[in-house]
Amino acid sequence: MTIPLSIKLIRSLQQRKYRAEQGLFVAEGTRLVEELLSSPLVLEVVYHTELWAMGHGDIMARYDVFWQQVTGKTMERISGQKSPSGVLAIAQIPAPPALSDLPGVTLYLDRISDPGNMGTIIRSAEWFGVQQVLLSPECVDPWSPKVLQASMGSRFRIPVIEAELNDALKVFGDPLPVIYAADMQGEDINTVIPADKSVVIIGSEAHGVSKGLHAMVHHYITIPRASEAPVPESLNASVAASVICFAFAQKKKN
Repeated sequence: MTIPLSIKLIRSLQQRKYRAEQGLFVAEGTRLVEELLSSPLVLEVVYHTELWAMGHGDIMARYDVFWQQVTGKTMERISGQKSPSGVLAIAQIPAPPALSDLPGVTLYLDRISDPGNMGTIIRSAEWFGVQQVLLSPECVDPWSPKVLQASMGSRFRIPVIEAELNDALKVFGDPLPVIYAADMQGEDINTVIPADKSVVIIGSEAHGVSKGLHAMVHHYITIPRASEAPVPESLNASVAASVICFAFAQKKKN
């Protein structure tokens, strides 16, 4: 694209419906935009203020993309943030990656509705060597600006695939993966020896694992409390997913 997009269109990309219609998403902030620039994704345009350009000429010199300078007022109008950073990129939503039949851990996120949780889970998944992240159709949009912000660039690298678990399992060859699900009544994760090929289900923040998935689960696992302090009954979904990914990675390493 060789001309700037309209302010109305850019602002519409804060909503899932219009991201899907346009096939575009928006990323804001120096760190996230730089991660996007270094990824294989196709950028349409990067908007920046004069002030931002004065402090980040090195970034602009490294990447041959369409840079468009705008005023601070315009940046405030197109930004989805309360305090705009001065740089905002528009990029194409790529075709969904293919699901892989690889040894290791696959995460399945079941109805995760909080974009911050999803982004954090994706970030932790990449850190701990998870092969891919699968999303149930009821999950928040993985191209949401808040998901991207929380993932800190991991969203651009680790495969994230929207699929029903039943359909995803058809892609896996022999042996089929062992399916684990996080649950308060499960086996202590410290005693679990993860299978070479594993799928770990992380249920929704409010309702846990969907009833329709229970028949597929081989083992329920839990993270034991180490304190009697009056804390919530369960861990935040992103915290639980991160701990499980760490535990499985450590067991594999040993």
